[in-house]
Amino acid sequence: MDTLPVGKVEENAPNMELPVPNREVTLDSSPKQDDVSEQPAAPVFQSDEPEELPVAPVVQQEAPNQPLAPSYTESTPVEDILKVMTFEEAQNVVVDSGLSKGKTMATVAKERPVSLKFYLTPGNKSTNNIVRAAAQIMLDGMAAQKAG
Repeated sequence: MDTLPVGKVEENAPNMELPVPNREVTLDSSPKQDDVSEQPAAPVFQSDEPEELPVAPVVQQEAPNQPLAPSYTESTPVEDILKVMTFEEAQNVVVDSGLSKGKTMATVAKERPVSLKFYLTPGNKSTNNIVRAAAQIMLDGMAAQKAG
């Protein structure tokens, strides 16, 4: 059965033509004896056109080789983040404060490597432990490159 959209009709709204149905079916419109306030039933229209069914949203499944979302937050202890964060993830962490705000750790390591050490000091007032852990991983990676 076709339905009309629900909503308010503006008083000054222009008159719109509605499609004429193929056939009309009416319900019993005789008033009931015990409830005189009830209005007569409105006619019900049926159409030979196929009814549009709602379309279900498409749910995309993650590919098996895509990385899972990180299992840590800014307040997760640095030691716990270090156990699960990869070097690639550390490179992509975006600094959220200071001179390098908005830059990735990979960029900071190239342009201002001394900032990586700062993120680990008590002078760093940021509460973002993801940045701290990423800085530690980047420093460890740089030290390994120098040694090797």
